[in-house]
Amino acid sequence: MRAALHRLYLEVTRFVGDAALHLYEEEMLAQPLLEEIYSHTELLAIAERARASVSPEEQQLFTGFVSLSFAERQQAA
Repeated sequence: MRAALHRLYLEVTRFVGDAALHLYEEEMLAQPLLEEIYSHTELLAIAERARASVSPEEQQLFTGFVSLSFAERQQAA
């Protein structure tokens, strides 16, 4: 049991670290660059086109995927 909890701790730590790095890169690198290149209105339009390009079926798959546990997502990948 102790070993399983330690593995869980390590997986959660890795997940949180990866998420934090992703958020940092998005906030500090990608977003400022996008805001330099595009106006706020253009960015909104790009985001809307991206959302509209995803079919309802794909949205359902994504919603189902993110609702899975970490272990279930690892097995599905």
